[in-house]
Amino acid sequence: TAEEAKVAVRNIRRDTMDKIKKMKNDKSLNEDETALYEKEVEKIITKLVERIDVKFKEKEKEVISV
Repeated sequence: TAEEAKVAVRNIRRDTMDKIKKMKNDKSLNEDETALYEKEVEKIITKLVERIDVKFKEKEKEVISV
């Protein structure tokens, strides 16, 4: 289902954000890099969730029209 796909994407976001924070704490990333990567992850996740919604609605229309 669409909700399961969204949960999976959100789990990936959480894991990725955790890794970014760990890298910041390990001094592998500075504040600017951390902010940039977090913002980029959010943009990607938002696009993926939007695509999931679109695909689900397309599939829903397809099923209803049959």
